[in-house]
Amino acid sequence: MSVVTVDQTEPAEEASFTSRNFVDYVPGVLLLIAVGLLGKYAQIGWKSLAHHEHWTVPDIEYVLWAIVIGLLVTNTIGLHRIFRAGVQTYEFWLKIGIVALGVRFVIGDVVKLGGIGTWFARDGGPWWWRSSDWLSLRLFRLDWCCSLPACCTGVSAPADHSGACAPSIATARASRA
Repeated sequence: MSVVTVDQTEPAEEASFTSRNFVDYVPGVLLLIAVGLLGKYAQIGWKSLAHHEHWTVPDIEYVLWAIVIGLLVTNTIGLHRIFRAGVQTYEFWLKIGIVALGVRFVIGDVVKLGGIGTWFARDGGPWWWRSSDWLSLRLFRLDWCCSLPACCTGVSAPADHSGACAPSIATARASRA
């Protein structure tokens, strides 16, 4: 019988930004842009081919096309080391895109609401937070862990948190008596 020991050290996570030199990232970021554009044109081509041939096909988004193209490139010809630093920043660009998309939707909704929406987004939220917190703490004599959810949601969160708040409310009532 033989015993084999295996070193189970986990590989370290690859950092998004591995170099301090800006120029090291340019080829990889340009490759990311090229793959994204190729994915967009693949989507357009797929839709036009399906329309021309009178096929009923699912609309495959360009992001999925870009992922497939990236998988094909990486698993067939590989990624040259000159592109590696820039390609490792994909997670950063993905997060920036998600945040920008969310901001676009939120700003669009506030603009649709007009002046009242703009006022509430800027001044009304903090005013509502302070006034409902004061009412919860002073008027209804709720504990802080119940007054904070009441500020945000109204009824549902304090009901959910009532188990956690119950001991502190019971202690507070006993100390007042």
